[in-house]
Amino acid sequence: MKEETARSLLSDVKSDSFFKVHMERTSGISMSCGDALTIISDDSFHHHVTEHKNDFSIWVKNVVKDQELAKSIEHIKDRQKMRDIVSVRIEELESQAIGETFSSDTKDRA
Repeated sequence: MKEETARSLLSDVKSDSFFKVHMERTSGISMSCGDALTIISDDSFHHHVTEHKNDFSIWVKNVVKDQELAKSIEHIKDRQKMRDIVSVRIEELESQAIGETFSSDTKDRA
């Protein structure tokens, strides 16, 4: 993955595209999907993630545009497991985004 893509996937979503948490406040990626998964109640999580749907996966796919993460969490029904997968993905993207910054700085100095 290119570093620009990693940065794009890590960027905040527009306020009109925030994930609307059932019966609670809204969340954009600025709160991070992992944080939202920690903060919401069990009732809200189970409203959004059922045997037949996964609103988090759909939102990540359609709004954040991270197809890889969306597919990784698509069939996950456990909140902690989903949060762990999201956290690992964010770390991967941050590492890739930093990689470009480091390589650009090195080239500038040469």
